[in-house]
Amino acid sequence: MKVGLIGCGNMGPALIAGLVDQKAIAKAEVVCFDADVEKKEGMVSQGFITVESSLEVAEQSDLITIAVKPKDVAETLEEIKVATE
Repeated sequence: MKVGLIGCGNMGPALIAGLVDQKAIAKAEVVCFDADVEKKEGMVSQGFITVESSLEVAEQSDLITIAVKPKDVAETLEEIKVATE
């Protein structure tokens, strides 16, 4: 199963790390996106795959974890809407 992570601040990576630590998923099964390049680079340095948009995450994932600030949720949902219909 491919797991997508949109938002690589504090909460999202912690959730994904817990799943990886418990061996529920492998790092290779996770695809991540964050608008902040430094946060994306941090995920790459930990061995995760990153992509260039929220839409790419949605298109490549069976399960999507949205871990963005509340003010960004509506915009994020709009961006991935096409892939989830």
